[in-house]
Amino acid sequence: MSLRDKFPKMSTKGIVILIAVIIAGGAFIGIFAWIRANREYNYGYIVITKDKDFTKRYNFPGAGTEEDPYRIENLTIEVQSVYGILISDTSSHFIIHNCTVSGNAGIYIRNIKANTAIITQNTITVLPESYGIGLESAPGTVISQNNLIGEANKSMIGINVFSSKNCLIELNTLTSLSHAIEVWGVSDNINVYDNICLNSSIGIFIDARDWYSYPGGFHQGSIENIQLMNNTCLNNNFGIFLLGAVSLANLEINDCSYNKIAGIEIGGCSEIYVKANFFYNNTQALILYDALKITVSQNLFRNGASYAINATFTSDSVIYHNNFYNNNLNGQTSNQSQAYDDSLVASNDARNYWYNAIISEGNYWDDWGGVGTYPIDGGDHVDQFPLGTPH
Repeated sequence: MSLRDKFPKMSTKGIVILIAVIIAGGAFIGIFAWIRANREYNYGYIVITKDKDFTKRYNFPGAGTEEDPYRIENLTIEVQSVYGILISDTSSHFIIHNCTVSGNAGIYIRNIKANTAIITQNTITVLPESYGIGLESAPGTVISQNNLIGEANKSMIGINVFSSKNCLIELNTLTSLSHAIEVWGVSDNINVYDNICLNSSIGIFIDARDWYSYPGGFHQGSIENIQLMNNTCLNNNFGIFLLGAVSLANLEINDCSYNKIAGIEIGGCSEIYVKANFFYNNTQALILYDALKITVSQNLFRNGASYAINATFTSDSVIYHNNFYNNNLNGQTSNQSQAYDDSLVASNDARNYWYNAIISEGNYWDDWGGVGTYPIDGGDHVDQFPLGTPH
């Protein structure tokens, strides 16, 4: 049956108009469906939202296997308001290598299969109010040997790891950022090795609070098994900052010097090991606040403007075999101890020990008189067994 048979009173002109409307409506529906299906591709310069995009959309080399990952390499990407590279919802292996990127953010990886992503040897300009490399639900990602540069007091985060377990962050250089490296959400088993964090508000920030409950504030999360080793965090406000329910973290052989507020601050955490780190010329070297079961051993504290260690509301911790030289230069207290501890000594089980009671050895203090104990400012704590020579 023809349109004229369906609409016998309609003129030829009316039929033509009706056909045009039907065609236009179909085209509009088609365009709308295409926009909906492709709008994510407008979010960045390179956008991959499924495995076949690696080859069908961009023709990147590789097979997507562990032995032959897809390779995104040797590109220069300069954008402002969108992502430089956005990859999500994939299961293929891929590597982003030797690219020069700026964007909002530079590289963002989310919702991918575990242990499939490597981001290495890229140079990323972190734009104001943006960040350089972001991970969200990207477990097992390796971020290695990248150079991230921000603009002082304007750029936000260099490397941002959210809800991504078992990641490795190593050998990166990060300069002039709000947080050079930030790990938060449910991000257990993170290894942060051999990074250089300079001239930022915080060099390395491990934050167990979950800000995704905003605007209702944050709710307490937890992060376990963090390894921070051999990092250099210089000329920041805070070199390393652990906040919230972070537990079972090992901070070892880091250089946290020349920081304006603290070399390391640990707040609300438990079972943290601070071992063999270097603290030169900080305002305060190590701040412990509302912390539990902290072990501080074999560290070097030198030339701090205020206390080398400042422990407040901290309990069941042990501090021994550290070397203290010429700290509390400002002489903020009458007896001018190099350390402070105002934690209440409620019982021997909960108190802090400024010595190892098992081996009867404490710390080396260059201002100890050589006889008796060494008093700690803030309460009635003492180093019962100060060392006569540096450990």
